[in-house]
Amino acid sequence: MAYEKKPGDISIFKNDRKEKDTQPDYKVLGLGLDGQKIRGALWLKTDRNGNKFMAGRIEHDVPRDDFRSNDASGVSGRGGGGGYPQSGGGNNRSSGGYDLDDSDIPF
Repeated sequence: MAYEKKPGDISIFKNDRKEKDTQPDYKVLGLGLDGQKIRGALWLKTDRNGNKFMAGRIEHDVPRDDFRSNDASGVSGRGGGGGYPQSGGGNNRSSGGYDLDDSDIPF
């Protein structure tokens, strides 16, 4: 029996195509609490005290053609590199490209 995601379930995958610091370190795929597909992006960051954390963004998943088109839905131009959502504001310092292991996860 194949695994089926339930509302609220997510999977996180390392972005092995990252070429710029502005592109996310990880991508998120899953189902929102309403059962609708979601996708997102996570960036590894370091605060001013040297503590590592992850910051991210999620949104409802839309077909890739719709996501990149200039239609009236307002989603045009909202993706970072590789079709990921762009990072929100705030402390947007780069992670410096370090690898994440279990001891780095802030939760």
